[in-house]
Amino acid sequence: MSTFKEMIEDEAGALQSKLGEKIDLAEMMKTAFYNCGGPLHANTAVAKLLDPSNYYELSFTMESESGRINKGSTGQTYAAIALLCIARLSIMSSEEGKAAAPAVRIMPIDEAEGLGSNYDMLYDIAQKYDYQLISLSIGPVGKFRDGEQYLYMLHKNMEVEDSVNYTPVAILCENDKMPNV
Repeated sequence: MSTFKEMIEDEAGALQSKLGEKIDLAEMMKTAFYNCGGPLHANTAVAKLLDPSNYYELSFTMESESGRINKGSTGQTYAAIALLCIARLSIMSSEEGKAAAPAVRIMPIDEAEGLGSNYDMLYDIAQKYDYQLISLSIGPVGKFRDGEQYLYMLHKNMEVEDSVNYTPVAILCENDKMPNV
Protein backbone atom coordinates (compact mmCIF):
# COMPACT_ATOMS: atom_id res chain seq x y z
CA MET A 1 0.00 0.00 0.00
CA SER A 2 2.87 2.39 0.76
CA THR A 3 4.30 1.78 -2.73
CA PHE A 4 0.93 2.74 -4.22
CA LYS A 5 0.73 5.90 -2.08
CA GLU A 6 4.28 6.92 -3.07
CA MET A 7 3.52 6.41 -6.77
CA ILE A 8 0.27 8.40 -6.56
CA GLU A 9 1.92 11.26 -4.63
CA ASP A 10 4.87 11.48 -7.04
CA GLU A 11 3.75 14.15 -9.54
CA ALA A 12 6.24 13.00 -12.15
CA GLY A 13 5.28 9.36 -11.55
CA ALA A 14 4.37 7.22 -14.48
CA LEU A 15 1.42 5.66 -12.65
CA GLN A 16 -0.72 8.82 -12.83
CA SER A 17 -0.19 9.15 -16.56
CA LYS A 18 -0.91 5.45 -17.12
CA LEU A 19 -4.11 5.69 -15.10
CA GLY A 20 -5.11 8.85 -16.97
CA GLU A 21 -5.12 6.89 -20.23
CA LYS A 22 -7.76 4.49 -18.91
CA ILE A 23 -11.50 5.06 -18.97
CA ASP A 24 -12.73 1.89 -17.25
CA LEU A 25 -12.32 1.90 -13.44
CA ALA A 26 -11.65 -1.86 -13.42
CA GLU A 27 -8.81 -1.38 -15.92
CA MET A 28 -7.41 1.47 -13.80
CA MET A 29 -7.37 -0.80 -10.73
CA LYS A 30 -5.61 -3.59 -12.63
CA THR A 31 -3.04 -1.18 -14.06
CA ALA A 32 -2.29 0.19 -10.58
CA PHE A 33 -2.01 -3.38 -9.24
CA TYR A 34 0.49 -4.43 -11.93
CA ASN A 35 2.52 -1.22 -11.63
CA CYS A 36 2.80 -1.62 -7.85
CA GLY A 37 4.32 -5.09 -8.08
CA GLY A 38 1.38 -7.37 -8.78
CA PRO A 39 2.31 -10.37 -10.96
CA LEU A 40 1.79 -9.61 -14.65
CA HIS A 41 0.84 -13.20 -15.44
CA ALA A 42 -2.12 -13.04 -13.06
CA ASN A 43 -5.50 -12.57 -14.70
CA THR A 44 -6.75 -10.70 -11.66
CA ALA A 45 -10.44 -10.04 -11.14
CA VAL A 46 -11.45 -6.74 -9.52
CA ALA A 47 -13.23 -8.65 -6.73
CA LYS A 48 -9.89 -10.25 -5.82
CA LEU A 49 -8.16 -6.87 -5.86
CA LEU A 50 -10.72 -5.54 -3.38
CA ASP A 51 -10.43 -8.53 -1.01
CA PRO A 52 -7.87 -7.58 1.70
CA SER A 53 -7.16 -11.23 2.53
CA ASN A 54 -5.48 -11.62 -0.87
CA TYR A 55 -2.63 -9.32 0.15
CA TYR A 56 -1.12 -11.37 2.95
CA GLU A 57 -0.81 -14.96 4.06
CA LEU A 58 -0.70 -16.38 7.57
CA SER A 59 0.65 -19.77 8.51
CA PHE A 60 2.05 -21.25 11.68
CA THR A 61 3.65 -24.28 13.25
CA MET A 62 4.22 -25.09 16.89
CA GLU A 63 7.78 -26.25 17.51
CA SER A 64 9.74 -27.46 20.49
CA GLU A 65 12.97 -25.69 21.44
CA SER A 66 14.88 -28.24 19.34
CA GLY A 67 12.77 -27.41 16.27
CA ARG A 68 10.59 -30.52 16.30
CA ILE A 69 7.05 -29.83 15.09
CA ASN A 70 4.39 -30.33 17.76
CA LYS A 71 0.84 -30.78 16.47
CA GLY A 72 -0.43 -29.79 19.92
CA SER A 73 -3.49 -30.62 21.91
CA THR A 74 -6.96 -29.50 20.88
CA GLY A 75 -6.70 -26.54 23.25
CA GLN A 76 -3.31 -25.50 21.88
CA THR A 77 -4.69 -25.73 18.36
CA TYR A 78 -7.75 -23.65 19.32
CA ALA A 79 -5.47 -21.05 20.93
CA ALA A 80 -3.21 -20.89 17.87
CA ILE A 81 -6.19 -20.53 15.54
CA ALA A 82 -7.71 -17.85 17.79
CA LEU A 83 -4.46 -15.87 17.80
CA LEU A 84 -4.11 -16.18 14.02
CA CYS A 85 -7.68 -14.96 13.54
CA ILE A 86 -7.01 -12.02 15.85
CA ALA A 87 -3.80 -11.24 13.94
CA ARG A 88 -5.58 -11.45 10.61
CA LEU A 89 -8.42 -9.19 11.74
CA SER A 90 -5.91 -6.77 13.25
CA ILE A 91 -4.05 -6.54 9.94
CA MET A 92 -7.27 -5.99 8.01
CA SER A 93 -8.66 -3.34 10.34
CA SER A 94 -5.54 -1.44 11.31
CA GLU A 95 -4.04 1.70 9.93
CA GLU A 96 -0.45 2.54 10.69
CA GLY A 97 -0.14 4.76 13.75
CA LYS A 98 -3.86 4.69 14.61
CA ALA A 99 -5.67 2.95 17.44
CA ALA A 100 -8.07 0.13 16.61
CA ALA A 101 -11.53 1.34 15.69
CA PRO A 102 -14.31 0.58 18.19
CA ALA A 103 -16.05 -2.63 17.15
CA VAL A 104 -17.81 -5.73 18.38
CA ARG A 105 -15.20 -8.48 18.11
CA ILE A 106 -16.44 -12.04 18.45
CA MET A 107 -14.51 -15.29 18.80
CA PRO A 108 -16.89 -18.23 18.19
CA ILE A 109 -15.93 -21.56 19.75
CA ASP A 110 -17.77 -24.74 18.82
CA GLU A 111 -17.90 -27.83 21.07
CA ALA A 112 -16.39 -25.75 23.87
CA GLU A 113 -17.35 -28.05 26.73
CA GLY A 114 -14.56 -30.50 25.80
CA LEU A 115 -11.82 -27.89 26.16
CA GLY A 116 -11.59 -27.94 29.96
CA SER A 117 -8.98 -25.48 31.26
CA ASN A 118 -8.11 -24.53 27.68
CA TYR A 119 -11.43 -22.66 27.61
CA ASP A 120 -10.07 -20.43 30.38
CA MET A 121 -6.99 -19.77 28.25
CA LEU A 122 -9.18 -18.76 25.28
CA TYR A 123 -11.24 -16.57 27.63
CA ASP A 124 -8.03 -14.82 28.76
CA ILE A 125 -6.97 -14.29 25.12
CA ALA A 126 -10.38 -12.83 24.30
CA GLN A 127 -10.17 -10.45 27.28
CA LYS A 128 -6.66 -9.31 26.33
CA TYR A 129 -7.61 -8.48 22.73
CA ASP A 130 -11.12 -7.11 23.48
CA TYR A 131 -13.10 -10.00 21.99
CA GLN A 132 -16.33 -11.59 23.16
CA LEU A 133 -16.55 -15.37 23.25
CA ILE A 134 -19.56 -17.10 21.85
CA SER A 135 -19.45 -20.74 22.90
CA LEU A 136 -21.67 -23.38 21.45
CA SER A 137 -21.79 -26.58 23.45
CA ILE A 138 -24.06 -29.38 24.51
CA GLY A 139 -23.23 -28.95 28.18
CA PRO A 140 -22.33 -25.86 30.24
CA VAL A 141 -18.77 -24.66 29.89
CA GLY A 142 -16.39 -24.37 32.83
CA LYS A 143 -17.25 -22.11 35.71
CA PHE A 144 -19.68 -19.22 35.47
CA ARG A 145 -17.99 -15.82 35.89
CA ASP A 146 -20.53 -13.62 37.65
CA GLY A 147 -20.68 -10.20 36.01
CA GLU A 148 -18.59 -11.28 33.02
CA GLN A 149 -20.74 -13.83 31.21
CA TYR A 150 -24.23 -14.47 29.97
CA LEU A 151 -25.33 -18.05 29.60
CA TYR A 152 -28.33 -19.08 27.55
CA MET A 153 -29.55 -22.65 27.54
CA LEU A 154 -31.80 -24.16 24.91
CA HIS A 155 -33.94 -27.15 25.73
CA LYS A 156 -36.18 -29.20 23.49
CA ASN A 157 -39.92 -28.82 23.64
CA MET A 158 -40.99 -32.40 24.38
CA GLU A 159 -44.66 -31.59 23.76
CA VAL A 160 -44.26 -31.41 19.97
CA GLU A 161 -42.67 -33.75 17.44
CA ASP A 162 -40.90 -30.96 15.56
CA SER A 163 -37.37 -29.99 16.52
CA VAL A 164 -38.44 -26.86 18.37
CA ASN A 165 -36.86 -25.44 21.50
CA TYR A 166 -38.58 -23.70 24.34
CA THR A 167 -37.64 -20.06 24.88
CA PRO A 168 -33.97 -20.01 25.97
CA VAL A 169 -33.31 -19.91 29.70
CA ALA A 170 -30.95 -17.06 30.62
CA ILE A 171 -28.48 -17.32 33.49
CA LEU A 172 -27.46 -13.79 34.34
CA CYS A 173 -25.40 -12.20 37.08
CA GLU A 174 -26.63 -10.50 40.25
CA ASN A 175 -26.26 -7.02 38.66
CA ASP A 176 -28.65 -7.94 35.83
CA LYS A 177 -31.65 -8.50 38.09
CA MET A 178 -34.62 -6.29 37.39
CA PRO A 179 -35.67 -4.09 40.33
CA ASN A 180 -39.00 -4.92 41.93
CA VAL A 181 -41.57 -2.65 40.39
